Amino acid sequence: MMLFLVTLLSSFSQALLPYPTSPDARLTVGSLCDQAVEYRYPERIKYCGRDVSTHEKDLVIQAYQRTAGYPILQVGRDKFKIDHYVPLCMGGSNNMNNLWPQHQSIYVYTDPLEALGCQKLSLGKIKQAAVIALIFQAKKNPALSQRIYQVMNAL
Repeated sequence: MMLFLVTLLSSFSQALLPYPTSPDARLTVGSLCDQAVEYRYPERIKYCGRDVSTHEKDLVIQAYQRTAGYPILQVGRDKFKIDHYVPLCMGGSNNMNNLWPQHQSIYVYTDPLEALGCQKLSLGKIKQAAVIALIFQAKKNPALSQRIYQVMNAL
């Protein structure tokens, strides 16, 4: 019952905002690099390089406006970046299903976490699957970002 209420309140509060606070599961499921330009870290994780055109970014915004109903352009395009749900440095792809319009009020919390996660990957302190799971938790619930950062920093 408690989980139902938390989910309901989360959905209700997100519906009140003119921007997504997390990736929409209908549009952004996340995906890994399938055409590596190099391999990184002790785990030899595929790295795709940054390759998302302005047109593709516009398509992501249009999809979130049309499918999820977020008035992103009315809020102001300059308030958003097109984020990789699975970060590139963690082996994420440039595919549309790995992109979402992330508002600046969210990426101030998740960007430092991504940087730390990639640092821990480079040191061999965490595995790709584990760090992606932590990033997904933070991007699904940005309020957890600080706690996840602390946990990851302790590794």
